[in-house]
Amino acid sequence: MTSRPIAEDLSLSDALVTEFPSVESLSISYLQSTPGDGYPGTSVSWDPSKGDRLECLNTACLKGGVAIAALLSPIVATAQSKAVRKKPCSGQERMTNGEFRPCANVFMIAVELRYVAS
Repeated sequence: MTSRPIAEDLSLSDALVTEFPSVESLSISYLQSTPGDGYPGTSVSWDPSKGDRLECLNTACLKGGVAIAALLSPIVATAQSKAVRKKPCSGQERMTNGEFRPCANVFMIAVELRYVAS
């Protein structure tokens, strides 16, 4: 996992730097899977240019993923430098009959943080 300075990506840095001023660098990687589908999942590294959410790979999912700020808040509050979290996708999946259901994808997320020296 490669740490990247949070100010490196201008599309995201303002929000993260403002919300988490004590964080110098951040790295996020995650395994995304659908429970019960028999596949081990897809391993992904966070790309800051994609915005402030970890993207859901389910093509039927609308507005899904995991919000990075919500993921980081409890980790930063306890000053952890490494953390692993399991989070459900927050999106809705369109079914063939036009109705919606919660997306079944699950994210197993590994976070590495480096804090600004005090």
